[in-house]
Amino acid sequence: MRQPCPRKNKAYLMSTFDSYSPDALHFLRDLKANNTKDWFVANKVTYEQHIKEPTKTFANDLASALGDLTGQPHGSKIFRIHRDIRFSKDKTPYNAHIHIALRPESAVAQPPMWFFGLSPEKPTLGCGVFQYEKEALATFRTAMAGPQGAEKDIENTALSTFPNSPAVRRGA
Repeated sequence: MRQPCPRKNKAYLMSTFDSYSPDALHFLRDLKANNTKDWFVANKVTYEQHIKEPTKTFANDLASALGDLTGQPHGSKIFRIHRDIRFSKDKTPYNAHIHIALRPESAVAQPPMWFFGLSPEKPTLGCGVFQYEKEALATFRTAMAGPQGAEKDIENTALSTFPNSPAVRRGA
């Protein structure tokens, strides 16, 4: 019999972050339409006030809430606004989205990471392992080739049948 979650009724509130302002989404939408250095420089104050600083606060609050929820401290990484265009055909210089990764600060070699993204079109949430180390990957592959993998395949198939939800993607 499944045991109830001891934290089930605990509220996890953000201590200082309330929400992104409407100007944040307007900025991301406008950046997508005007993705040039000149436009960004002219609108840098808006970026700092409505994207950069609130994202720092949000990332810290998310890390704190995940720490409370899991009992392990978490760290956050905010992905930079500048794109690496050295080897890309797309030479637009800026990302028109916010991305935050959160990771337990534990000694575990392959802890799951959390991911939050916000673009003008949609928010994105995720959890998983970013990249397995060689030994951990071999262990994972062995587990997925056995009964545990078949069970996960059934769960993924069931999840993909939810109305109006995208299919669960393996390895995405």
